[in-house]
Amino acid sequence: MHWKSLFLGAAIAAAAFLTAGRVFSGDDAPPAGGPTPEELKLMQPGPEHEALKEYEGSWDGKGMYMGAGWNSKMDAKMILGGRFLQMDEAITVPTPGEPMVVHSVGFVGYDNLQKKYVHMQMGEESTAFLTDDGLHDATRKLSEMRGVAHRPGKDMKYRFTITDVANGAFHSEFFADPGEGEKSMMTGEYRKK
Repeated sequence: MHWKSLFLGAAIAAAAFLTAGRVFSGDDAPPAGGPTPEELKLMQPGPEHEALKEYEGSWDGKGMYMGAGWNSKMDAKMILGGRFLQMDEAITVPTPGEPMVVHSVGFVGYDNLQKKYVHMQMGEESTAFLTDDGLHDATRKLSEMRGVAHRPGKDMKYRFTITDVANGAFHSEFFADPGEGEKSMMTGEYRKK
């Protein structure tokens, strides 16, 4: 199977899904010209996407994970017409002998329909996607995301916070609840190069 064929098929299926939603919702047949003005507006990046541009660039990170120090190099850029922020990161954890380097790729965007931020991440530490969503708190100047990590035997709820970029830096913190209450598991400080 060719990837181009798969992607073309997915695009056609998405268009059919949007059209079917209007037909089955009781609306008249979809307009011959395509999406409605409201649907077109939902497809465009807005102020929330503009805010994600603050995280573009190359970053040096460092922090603690369950008592152990780590550092990272992260490159972030807006993709797909400014709709999503793509983050490529390599985290180095000192271990006896050779340090361990874990690569990950993450995407964050703002879903105009759901009115919340959405995040997906994949990395060398797992074969699963990590997905979560959340809101920005303007008073606290941070975004808070929540999700569930599927693990053998028992799922684990988690949340993480990312502060707004200020003076070329931002802070992150990851909390997990393996069943005994929520605990801070990882903190990080990122500074723009």
